[in-house]
Amino acid sequence: MNPHSLSKADIQPLCALIGVIILVAMPQLSGVLHTDPINFTGFMSLNEGGAFLPGTPRADPNVGFTTQALGHLVAMDWLHGILPWWNPYSGVGMPLAGEYQPAAFFPLTLLLAFAHGLVWQHLGLQLIAGIGSYAVLRGLGLAPLVALGGGVAYAFNGTLAWFGDAPAGPVAFLPWLVWGVERARFMAGGWRTGWRVFALALAFSLLAGFPETAFLDGLLALIWALVRLSEQGHRRGRFWLRLGLAGTVGLALASVQLWAFLSFLPHAYVGGHGREYAHAYLRPPGLVMSLVAPYAFGPIDANFGSWIMLDGVWENIGGYVDILLLTLAVYGLAARRSKLSVALALWCAAALAKTFGSAIARDGLNLIPGVSQTLFMRYAAPSWEFAFVVLAAIALDDLARSGLRRRPALIAFMIAGIVLAAAATYSLMAAPAMPPSDVRFHFAAWAWGWAVTSVVALGLIGWRAPQAWRGIGLVVLLGFDSIVLFCVPLLSNPQTGVPDRAAVDFLRTHMGLQRFYSLGPIQPNYSAYFGIGSIDEDYLPLPQSWFDYVTQSFDPFADPSILNGSGGRSAGQPGGDFELRHHLAAYGQAGVQYVIASAGQNPFVRMIPSIVSPMGARVIALQPGETARGQIPGQDVTTPITINQTSVLIGTYFHHANGVLAVTLCAGGACAHGAGDLAHAGDDMPMVMSLDRNLVVKAGEPVSYQFTHQGGNAAVALWTYPVAAGHEQMLRDDAGPVGAFGLNLTLRSDEHLARPVFSDQVMTIFEITGTQPYFELTQPGCTVRAPSRLIATTDCPSVSVLERRELFFPGWTVGIDGKRAVLRKVGRIFQAVTVPPGRHEVRFQFAPVGIDWAWLISLWGLMMLMLPRSNGDRDARIKNGQQFG
Repeated sequence: MNPHSLSKADIQPLCALIGVIILVAMPQLSGVLHTDPINFTGFMSLNEGGAFLPGTPRADPNVGFTTQALGHLVAMDWLHGILPWWNPYSGVGMPLAGEYQPAAFFPLTLLLAFAHGLVWQHLGLQLIAGIGSYAVLRGLGLAPLVALGGGVAYAFNGTLAWFGDAPAGPVAFLPWLVWGVERARFMAGGWRTGWRVFALALAFSLLAGFPETAFLDGLLALIWALVRLSEQGHRRGRFWLRLGLAGTVGLALASVQLWAFLSFLPHAYVGGHGREYAHAYLRPPGLVMSLVAPYAFGPIDANFGSWIMLDGVWENIGGYVDILLLTLAVYGLAARRSKLSVALALWCAAALAKTFGSAIARDGLNLIPGVSQTLFMRYAAPSWEFAFVVLAAIALDDLARSGLRRRPALIAFMIAGIVLAAAATYSLMAAPAMPPSDVRFHFAAWAWGWAVTSVVALGLIGWRAPQAWRGIGLVVLLGFDSIVLFCVPLLSNPQTGVPDRAAVDFLRTHMGLQRFYSLGPIQPNYSAYFGIGSIDEDYLPLPQSWFDYVTQSFDPFADPSILNGSGGRSAGQPGGDFELRHHLAAYGQAGVQYVIASAGQNPFVRMIPSIVSPMGARVIALQPGETARGQIPGQDVTTPITINQTSVLIGTYFHHANGVLAVTLCAGGACAHGAGDLAHAGDDMPMVMSLDRNLVVKAGEPVSYQFTHQGGNAAVALWTYPVAAGHEQMLRDDAGPVGAFGLNLTLRSDEHLARPVFSDQVMTIFEITGTQPYFELTQPGCTVRAPSRLIATTDCPSVSVLERRELFFPGWTVGIDGKRAVLRKVGRIFQAVTVPPGRHEVRFQFAPVGIDWAWLISLWGLMMLMLPRSNGDRDARIKNGQQFG
């Protein structure tokens, strides 16, 4: 198949390719397999659980925070006739299209407005990736069956298996960039032909939501183009002209998205995208996972917290090829060496060398402008995955035609054996770093068994299968291997759980234009998904003014790019609840009316917990009439506290415990008493008891406790845990000393800074006082009505200032009764406009500065795309080009 044509021989393989991709997605589309990211990223699901495998379904939670939450907002904006320039629901408002990752101008983003939208979007990306790969491989002269195998392998590649967020978007268009290069090479005639595929592929790659992946994919397309340029002879000029025109038109088509992003950057915090990423690399476990057995150490994050090096790999790895694909790629290089195959192999070697810390590769590739600003170790993976697939497809074609040839087989299987042995040895040496686990052992056994079996099967099929069946066997082996590895993470999806709609409905009903702040449930950006305001956000790039405001006014220890109460904190730093209590007025100034915490938690209560080990729990079965007593040592009381509550971790034996649990706390010669009804206590949860008086405790002063089970006829369990030297509680029950164990006890001081207004099994919502309204007029006697965040009707007896608690940012304009007015900054980051006396309508509008020019450039690109081809150009073709090389 020439790059410009489709023959009858391609119809059945393409139908099979499409059918396989859709078939694998059917369990998700039909609801048999639940894959909604909100269940594992939103922290707001009722009755969540039931995953078939441990771990998480995706390597990056931004599949929820960004793609699902912000992508849904983009889709809903478009469906309501709104250009998705601005997100008013995260932080105090910030650019939406300019953040880039929501893919505001990518057609597949519209699918996120519907049920199973992420599944449909991912299915679309797989179809585009698979069909594009098929076209490239057929254009190289490979057999339709072989192209089918390569198409399946890339449609189910490692990046699409592990990622469902923005970095996965451009992956689908890399084959189309390459096919565009091939069309520019083979199409004869003038400049009007042979460039449109490349232009469209470039445009969609840039619109798909992640410029880093698009850029690094583009480097492989450039290498491919340079190889083809060296083969063009006297046609080099025409070939280069077509690619230059295609690149220009592609950039023009994406210019609106690009300008929204580029105009944001001068005012943005960009994290490690300065030079911090230039020397980043993956640790050794990533080498095993990237090239041999992707699940050698278990599913994604299944062992989180047990081995810090592995946790770091999962945070930064970008994809994989397994030992089967690696063996095939080496065989393909050895069997059919050409300029292109060598170039692809060199790119794989250089990219992987930089990914795993080679100084030579790192310094060499960092010389390419832009590479040092990318997280290369993660986002270069799709490019080397595609190169491996092309080389593997060459191997399939050679094996199908000629069988297992001695020299290529010797090289390929020798390298495979060395790699397998080295990887297995490292894995065995690393095993003691993780605690023993039957699940981990069984999964490792499956992963290594699968790796070895696939290579053995490759050898047997290539060596012993009849020629008529050899190609089919090899394609089935590669396709089955790719699909199985792709499906493993899907089995880590929770199969039960629904979002806590009652909590969302409460906020929608009571909050109006105000905002909430969450320390857990309703994770960042899901406020945008539900259309309610929250200062929580997960953004990068992030407005610099908001970054500074967060660290200076809210929380000096927070990472403002992940504002969720815990992001960015180091060990020993005050928690988000501490900073909330100490800066509560600043939160009110930002329009925060509600604070959300996990069920049973109260961030407005100061707490001093007992110091106990989390492992090795035992229980004291406290029967009615029995007592347990001990003390919190003075070493654990690190600050002065006025105690008016306490909590202790109890078990109710599946809610059978009854009666009353009474407590007495004493310190400095004074005592306070409290009690709790066991009939209303949670099982294996802290039981909070209010005291009858305030108990003032000095720093370093021990606090004695006594718990008595009064009344009832069934025991209550007091959970005890091992205590270290210096933290002994001298715990004893009626039978005598318990030993080196202590209660999980908390001394609490409720300062009544907020009142609970909603509570269920997922979250508790607190209302704070002192919240400033979203719209506020500074003069007395004025009124303001606001049907939305963009429109306010003011009525004042005199000139006044209308303050709007939305981020002041270049691109905002304001009009009063249709006439342009001056918008200025107030309160460091908010907006204000002077309004005359009387009744007036004030309207606010945002669009990136200079965006009209970008629309004109995009229109020019569209017009170029629609230029008709001349008859001579349409009919002229260069024959063959069918053989690889």
